[in-house]
Amino acid sequence: MWSNSDLLQTASFIISGLLVLWGCLDVVLDEIAFRRKRAPAPSARKRFGGFLVSVLGFAGILVTWRNGAISDAEQHSLKKRLARLVASEAEHRQLAAQVSAAESANVELNQAANAVAQARVGIRDGIETLDRLHRQSNSQQVQRRSQELIASVASDYEAVFLREVQGIKGTPRQRAEYYATYAEIPPPITIAKLVKTIRESPNLAAVTAAFMAFRLLTSQQIRIFDFKSIESWCHENQSQCRGAA
Repeated sequence: MWSNSDLLQTASFIISGLLVLWGCLDVVLDEIAFRRKRAPAPSARKRFGGFLVSVLGFAGILVTWRNGAISDAEQHSLKKRLARLVASEAEHRQLAAQVSAAESANVELNQAANAVAQARVGIRDGIETLDRLHRQSNSQQVQRRSQELIASVASDYEAVFLREVQGIKGTPRQRAEYYATYAEIPPPITIAKLVKTIRESPNLAAVTAAFMAFRLLTSQQIRIFDFKSIESWCHENQSQCRGAA
């Protein structure tokens, strides 16, 4: 589609061209008629008028062409400025997104710091918050830090229980029953009771003891607080976990 400026420019070219053509043609036709002796010689005034009309037509063409060139240059300049504005806006948006991501990561790191403090005093919500941040955060830094904190807390709890049972002998079931006393699981000890404690107990000391006992009864070296691996094992051994939900 043509713009209004394109239409005006085209119309100006046509009108200017017609003026040139009319001025030149009038002079030429009068000269031909005079030389064939069909008409008297055209007066100087008429010749000057035709010449003036032609000159004005040429001038109109030149002015229109010049204005068109200027308009094209202005459009090119405008497009360049618009492109710079678009690029600048994109940079601003990208910077704003980075700032927002950094702020969100800082908030989550603060949550992780509070969560690890809770976990170290035995509160289950702390470990669950760290696990959620590890799985759901959009920040790789937060994911990595949460995983490190879970591993650190788990290692500390495991070390405490290993010191407690140091020197205790017996079969794996006997040692598992010893761990079960820390988890306050009444005998007889079963996989379902251990899994129920792992899933539901708000006390991380009890959860750790249940993990240690679970390892002995199943020979599965699942990391402490690796709840996902417990669920995977139960999915493959549903009969032994039945009643834990």
